[in-house]
Amino acid sequence: MINCTKINIKEGSTGDNVKEVQKYLKYLGLYEGKIDGNCGKLTVNSIKQLQKQENIVQDGNFGPITCKNSGINGKDISESNITLDIGTWLDMVKRYDKYVATNKKEPQISYIDVNNKYQYITNVKYKEIKRRYDEYLSKNNNKPNFVYINYPKTITSTPNITTKNSNSNTTLYASSPHFVSSGCNKLGQCTPYYCGVHSLRQVLCKFGIEDYKESTLAGWAGTTTAGTSHGGINTAIKKVNSKKGTNIVITWKNFSDFGSTTKERFKNLGKEISKSNTDAIIHNLYRNKYGHYEVIKSIDTKNNIVKVLNSLGNRCSRPAYCGYIENRSFNTFASYIANTPGGQPSIGLVVKK
Repeated sequence: MINCTKINIKEGSTGDNVKEVQKYLKYLGLYEGKIDGNCGKLTVNSIKQLQKQENIVQDGNFGPITCKNSGINGKDISESNITLDIGTWLDMVKRYDKYVATNKKEPQISYIDVNNKYQYITNVKYKEIKRRYDEYLSKNNNKPNFVYINYPKTITSTPNITTKNSNSNTTLYASSPHFVSSGCNKLGQCTPYYCGVHSLRQVLCKFGIEDYKESTLAGWAGTTTAGTSHGGINTAIKKVNSKKGTNIVITWKNFSDFGSTTKERFKNLGKEISKSNTDAIIHNLYRNKYGHYEVIKSIDTKNNIVKVLNSLGNRCSRPAYCGYIENRSFNTFASYIANTPGGQPSIGLVVKK
C-alpha cells in the first residue's frame, strides 16, 4: 500500500513506489510500458491521463492529491453492477473464512482479487452476497456460474424508465449505461484494431458485465491486427455466456430490415436499443474509408442526430485512444452503414434473454 500523504513521483523518480504506480496504470489500461521502477515520459503521460480522468491538475506528478483520487490503494465497488465469476467468488469466501478463523473477527473489507488489491466490497455487502448465494445453493443444490454484487431489479424486462419509448410521440431513444470516461477499456479502444471487442465491452457494460477487458475479449474473438470478424464477436459472446451463465444472443441484420426510409430505420433501431436488455454493435465504413465497429448512445429522430460512442479521436497513451461522444447526422451515418465492408449485415442486435 502506498502512503498517499508522502508520495511524490515525478519524471526521473525511481523505486518500488514507481513500480506500484506503473502496475496500477497498466491495470487501468493507461500504461503500455515496462514495470521497471523508472518514471520516464511514458509513465508521466500515463499519470496525466489518469489525472484527466479524475478531473484534477494534469501535471504528470503522482503526488498526494493524485494518489488519493486514483484508487491505487483500493476502491469500494459495493454499489456497482459488476458480476463475479463463481471461481472469484469462491476464492473470496475461502479467504474470508480463513481470516475469521485466524483473527477471530470479521474483516472490514474483502478484496475481489488478492493479487490486484484495487477493488473491494464492504463486510456488509459481502454478507448480503453470501446470504443470496446460500439461498441459491439451498434451492438449487448446485453452484451458480456467477454472483451479482447487487442483484438487478429486472434482467429481461424493460423497466419503467424506458417504457415511455413505446409512445409514438417519442423522439429521443437512449441506451445506457456505457463507459463514457476517456481512455483504454473505457470510452476509447485500447489498440487501433480493437474496435470490435471494444464495442462488445460497451454492450456487456449495459448488461452489468464489466470484468472482461478488451484484451481478454480479443483473445476469445480471435482478433488480429486486421480486426475482428462477425464470427469472432459471436464466439466471444458464447464464451461470456459459458463463464457467466448468461443467455446473450447476437443477430446480424441489414439496416434495411429496420424500415424503408433512413429515418424509419434509425427510429426502429432506437426503439430496440432503448430496451434495458438490448443493444447494438454497428459495423460500418467509418468516414467512408475504414472498416469499424461502433455503439450508439442515443438516437434523436426530431433533429436526425445519432450520438455515437466514438472509440477513436486523440491518443491517450499509445496505442490507446481517448474516445469521445460524436454527434453524427442520419445521412452521414447511413452512408457509412451502406458501405459496410464485404457487403456484410451492418447491425449486430444483441439481446440478453
